[in-house]
Amino acid sequence: MSEPRAAIEDQLPVTWDRAVNATVYSGDRAYIDFTSGIFVANIGHSHPGVVAALRAQLDHQLLHTYTFPSASRMRLARKLCQVTGFERAFLLSTGAEAVEAALRIARRATGRRDVVSWDDAMHGKTLGAQQLMHGGPHVVRYPFPRAMERFEGPDGQFAAAVVESYQGWSATFFPAPYMRDVAEWCGRTGALLILDEVQAGFGRTGKLFGYEHYGVTPDLVCLGKGLGGGLPISAVLGSAVLLDNDPSLTSTHSGNPLCCAAALATLQVLESEHLIERAERLGHYIDARLRCQSYPYAGTGMVWAINMGNVEDADRVVELAAESGVLLLRTKRGTVKLGPPLTIPERDLGKGLDIITRALISCRRAERIA
Repeated sequence: MSEPRAAIEDQLPVTWDRAVNATVYSGDRAYIDFTSGIFVANIGHSHPGVVAALRAQLDHQLLHTYTFPSASRMRLARKLCQVTGFERAFLLSTGAEAVEAALRIARRATGRRDVVSWDDAMHGKTLGAQQLMHGGPHVVRYPFPRAMERFEGPDGQFAAAVVESYQGWSATFFPAPYMRDVAEWCGRTGALLILDEVQAGFGRTGKLFGYEHYGVTPDLVCLGKGLGGGLPISAVLGSAVLLDNDPSLTSTHSGNPLCCAAALATLQVLESEHLIERAERLGHYIDARLRCQSYPYAGTGMVWAINMGNVEDADRVVELAAESGVLLLRTKRGTVKLGPPLTIPERDLGKGLDIITRALISCRRAERIA
């Protein structure tokens, strides 16, 4: 009988024993984390504010409420609406759930089925999310635009346009005029504009949400990952007209008290430690460092991707970096993705970039020899 798999997909076999801020401990080794647990740990791993909130909630002796109200759920919903300007927040567990719920809301509100999405996006692993990514019934997909391209929307009656704020695997943003064209098409045709902020949200791009770079106002926003400070929680934000229109919006773990407590603490840390502003500032430093290497790259704030051109070289850089103490993710798309916590000490950020640069140089030399 084969051994059970210890890791998801094809990531490095580094067993995490504990993680604090931007450091992951595995046995007697310590690694600088440039993954943030795929953008879950925006405020760092095991932030003291989150840990304290979880302990307080455990002492309160309430771990589950299903769809019944609780104080932590109501506080989180109010806080999300307060900081975003939306009227309603529907809480779930995962980003894919949020995307599926947003699709359901849009179809019910408009009475239409068809939606527009874009190639090379990442919306989740459930069926509806996968159809947005790879095609399926009632889905019209567009290629990711070139730099000067403008959006010309399809004819017909559409429920929504579903957009990932940036390409997760390449950290490439849409041209701002293109995104404004999408928003204008939605407004003109009655389609809802749905922004998938699961990866981009909560300071990752140097703004609270990635869509703020475009100057557009979405009808629905899908949140996840960084919302929970390490715990599984997601949300759909929108108007009262849209969210109150669907009484079927329920989920077994919706508004889980522990997850809500962690999310509230996360939002408080983002504000009190000025992490969004810090992400923007450190992003300029990362940009300056990446300019010194010879591969094309893209990104902003605390999300970047270096395009190696092929999967083998990208994987090799990930492996070399790990050998020297930096954790990166294999994207399997030929890119090396950088996404450290927004709280990473500047010394560790610089050291991590030094290690990654050496791995890139080693890979370039190997190319020349070949």
